[in-house]
Amino acid sequence: MTTISATAFKSAPPAAWKSLIGRCLPRLRIFFCEDNDDSVGVREWINENYHEIKILNPSLPILVRPGIDEKPAVLTDFRFREKDVIEHLLSTEALDPVGIAAAHGYLNTDYTTLMKYRFAYPGFDPEKPYLDEEQPDWRHENPERFAALEPYLEVRDKMKADMAVLRDGPTWENAVNDVYQRQRVDLTPGCGPEEVTEAVRSLMAIGAEGYGTDLIEYERPDCVMEYYPGVDDL
Repeated sequence: MTTISATAFKSAPPAAWKSLIGRCLPRLRIFFCEDNDDSVGVREWINENYHEIKILNPSLPILVRPGIDEKPAVLTDFRFREKDVIEHLLSTEALDPVGIAAAHGYLNTDYTTLMKYRFAYPGFDPEKPYLDEEQPDWRHENPERFAALEPYLEVRDKMKADMAVLRDGPTWENAVNDVYQRQRVDLTPGCGPEEVTEAVRSLMAIGAEGYGTDLIEYERPDCVMEYYPGVDDL
């Protein structure tokens, strides 16, 4: 998906939203009832806009979901990060002093050190799946390896400890639910098609911040960040 920046989306003419929707949202789900008056505006919106949007955005999945007495709503699927949940916890003042310290510690993680030292010991990845289960003493088996990886481990262990504090208790799950609620807009029963358009545009504005792309679903790099060229004929 070719994305659009939040700045470019805000500066685009309002009438251009149909051509930009595929650059802001990974998909669009529309819930409504096929026959009751609560969804009359949604049905009208679909009849007026569906085909044009598909022509302008042929790769955008638009999932029309009618149901008996279904409440009208539009949804998408954003890729929120742990960082977004933590920022929500801070903004809603849902944390105690210990949690606040952990939140700021996590948000200020030194990712430069993580990237630089994760592969500091050749042929060994401290994030290998099941490493602790298969080699529980790996940190002590090779002093040279531990010394090379120590800057990475210090940052990573602090990061995990901060996250453990934040995840302790129901506050974290409540915040996750609150954040993911941003990808759904419940429509006023009986609303007109204009409200549906505004709901879609509000989702697009969030997607333009990056949450509708595959580029944002990571907490740290999963591969070496520095590359060296091989022989010319390869």
